[in-house]
Amino acid sequence: MFAKTLTIAALAAAAAAQNSTAAPYNVTYLQGLAGFLATMNLTSLASAVTMSINSTGTLNLLKNINGTGKTLLAPTNTAFTGFATKFPNSSNAEFVGDVLSYHLIDGTLNSTLFSTAPNHTIARTAMTDPAVVQLEGGFPQAIVFAVEDNVTHVLNQNTNVTITNTTSYQDLLIYIVDSVVDIPGNFSTAIGTYQLTAASTVLTQLNFTAPINAAKGFTIFVPDSDAFAAAQSTLTSLMSSNITAVQDAVSNHVINGSTIYSTQLGSASATSIAGEPFTFASNSSGTFVTSGNSTAKVVVADVLLDNGVMHIIDTVLLNTQDNLGAAASAYSSATSVAATAATASATGPIGNNVGTSGSGTGSSGSSSSTTKSAAGRTVPIFTGANALQAAVVLAGVFAGAAVLI
Repeated sequence: MFAKTLTIAALAAAAAAQNSTAAPYNVTYLQGLAGFLATMNLTSLASAVTMSINSTGTLNLLKNINGTGKTLLAPTNTAFTGFATKFPNSSNAEFVGDVLSYHLIDGTLNSTLFSTAPNHTIARTAMTDPAVVQLEGGFPQAIVFAVEDNVTHVLNQNTNVTITNTTSYQDLLIYIVDSVVDIPGNFSTAIGTYQLTAASTVLTQLNFTAPINAAKGFTIFVPDSDAFAAAQSTLTSLMSSNITAVQDAVSNHVINGSTIYSTQLGSASATSIAGEPFTFASNSSGTFVTSGNSTAKVVVADVLLDNGVMHIIDTVLLNTQDNLGAAASAYSSATSVAATAATASATGPIGNNVGTSGSGTGSSGSSSSTTKSAAGRTVPIFTGANALQAAVVLAGVFAGAAVLI
């Protein structure tokens, strides 16, 4: 689709045509960049920009790439040859624009900042289109990297994406990648990738799609199948004797209003939608989350979602306490913080850059020879008086999954 060669002036001409008075970006800079991409045999990237020049994502990309210290992931021409097959919406300019905006990172992300797996390096991109990202406060979507066997991988991918070369144009750092980078997707992709069939069955039966889609910014710790199996007898007993306890236990897996990545867990102060505090710890064995007297290890971190993040854990957190007043207060505080933080300029990695994901590597809709990924949501987020409603639904998810396993 993007096989044609772009003339040096074509991109600048297309950009200038967007605004008859004053382009919202530096046309001269873009013309020079187009010429540089041509010399690097990256003409399909420039062609994709031209094809989607009217789109929300591409306009945001061009506005932010203006020679102000950014990092660009530049797919090779070969990478674009499979674009139509990889992305069914590849002829849709808006979709292409969103994908392209996900390739621009805010700040100069030098290779020295990339963490070695199982640790992750996470940064903000230029992807802000509300059609494809609904994080709290209007935050741009994040992207995750990890180094394994001396190769830097972009995680959360359906196909393996690696950095193959490095170059620069003026102060724009350019990493050449061997595939077009996927954007985080939906819940169905996530559960399909991780084969969470029991949870999927229950969620489908509960018609969960609408409330999930309404969530904007959350963190969920999802027990894996082995965790459900280990907790089955306890959950079954609670279901028959104390449904409120099960509701609270399930609610204590979710943080509302805050998308907390693995690199932030060590310093995070978080409260569940049941109002119970989380504590986090990292050591050479991995990252651990505690709620009440239950502690779980994060086995897959940073499963990016279009509206939050999921961490898969190896134990069900059987904390049956609640404090709905604390839950409402925490959500209000998180919303206020997000509204302020999202307007600030974010450059460089998110968090302390040493998030540990235990034995797994974070992902969101993909698998590769070194990483496994999925992108999606898992649960609806409710606030205040509706917290118990969320708990009831979530209890059905986990209790149902335990029974089905």
